[in-house]
Formats: sequence, structure tokens, C-alpha cells
Amino acid sequence: TAPKAASIAYTPQGKYDATGQRFGQGTVAVSLTVSEPLQTVPYLAVVPSGGTPLVLDLSKADDLHYNGSFSIDASVPPGTATAVFSARDMVGNRGTAIDAGATLLIDTEGPTITGISVNPSAPIKVDAGHEVVATFTLNEALKPGALPQIRWQLSGAGRTPVAVSGLTKVDTLVWRGNVSLPSDAGQETAETLSFLYVGSDDLDN
Repeated sequence: TAPKAASIAYTPQGKYDATGQRFGQGTVAVSLTVSEPLQTVPYLAVVPSGGTPLVLDLSKADDLHYNGSFSIDASVPPGTATAVFSARDMVGNRGTAIDAGATLLIDTEGPTITGISVNPSAPIKVDAGHEVVATFTLNEALKPGALPQIRWQLSGAGRTPVAVSGLTKVDTLVWRGNVSLPSDAGQETAETLSFLYVGSDDLDN
């Protein structure tokens, strides 16, 4: 009978969302329980979705228990990570099965803007009015109580970023604010209106 990982328990020591069981950046302590005594310390790694395996340096607590840890930083891809286990029992049978704790959800990606709409719509004729209402749609909610930092900028020479004014929350994923274009916007030549954004989620991504 091959040995197996009876359970792998993950204890967050960094950012963590208990409700969604999302692991953010920081150290994660790992406790491995095996089904029978082993010849040597087993191999255990956590493989992020599309990322490089995070190999744990395990230490033996007793015949059936091993402890270790790994770190999650901004370079670790978000998504469901999979544990990889390999061990040989005292008579040489090799096992790779994991009964519990085979996956964990990693979230290292901050909220991004997935859509921007402006009113009046492009192309904007400045002599018809300088006020533009911009609506921003995010892919996930911001950290509770936090505001996004959004600035706008025209592409002409000497233009500098200006904060979007009156920024208000429409719903969980939608924010709306005002852009007061200068009277000379696009007068000599067409200019592009662009936006700069920074926002954090509940795990401080």
C-alpha cells in the first residue's frame, strides 16, 4: 500500500480572507500529515496556476507529521494552486495521493479597471462644454473604505495629470467622477484623454 498525504493544512501568517479562503501575500505555514511512517522526509511543493513550484523545506515533527512554510509575493500568479506530494514508505512503496488540502486559492492581483465610459462620448467636442463625466468599472471591489486614485491627462505637450473630481461610488464595482477639460483642449490638434489609476483590494494587492 502506497503512503499518502492524509491532510495538508495551511495556516496564513500574512494577508488572508477567511470568508473566501483567499491567501494573499505573506508567509503560509504548512502542516503535513502522512498515512504511515516514511523512509525520508517527503517532497512537497505548492504549484501556482501557471507559475513556478514553491518547494517546501519540511522538518519532521514525528513519524506522521511534518512542518514547513512557503512565501507568497507579488510575483506569484493568482488562481488555484495545487500541492504536489511524493514519498516512500518503510518498504519502498511510493505514493503521491493527497486526501485533503490538495489545493488553495492564491490572490496576488489588485483590482483593475475593465471599462471606462465618458459622457459626452468620444470624440469630445470641447467648445460644446468642458465638463466630462467618466464612469469606471472594476473587476473586483476595492478595500472597504478605500477610494481609487484616478487622474486624467491630455496628450499635448506640457500637459500634467489632474485628479478626477467628485469621485463617487455608484455600486460595488462602479465609480463615477468629473473631468474638467481646459478650454484649449484639442484646439490646435486632436489630443487623447487618458487615465491613470491605483486601487487596492481587501488583501492590499
